[in-house]
Amino acid sequence: MTLSSVLSASNMRRWPIRALSFSLALCASMALVIPAYGHGFVGKRFFPATLATDDPFIADELSLPTISYFKTPANGDEPVTRQTDFSLDVSKRTHTKRSCRWASTGT
Repeated sequence: MTLSSVLSASNMRRWPIRALSFSLALCASMALVIPAYGHGFVGKRFFPATLATDDPFIADELSLPTISYFKTPANGDEPVTRQTDFSLDVSKRTHTKRSCRWASTGT
């Protein structure tokens, strides 16, 4: 791609249409924003999760993919070890008192 092809008249005519399309999409996405509420709150009180209960609060949650990389140095007869872990966690509320959870971890 050369500079003359980028600055051609046809591309310059399309630029305002692309800018307008992007602006409309941005405004539409901002208009659809809904407030987020922390789970575990009832009024002004907060009920924290304890060791006895994993996560007692039903909520829609998404843990984005987490990637961990570990490198263990050589030790005696053992060679250098490299380990990469991937994980993803999704929770979806299906009813006022029920939820569905999907978690996946790979090495």
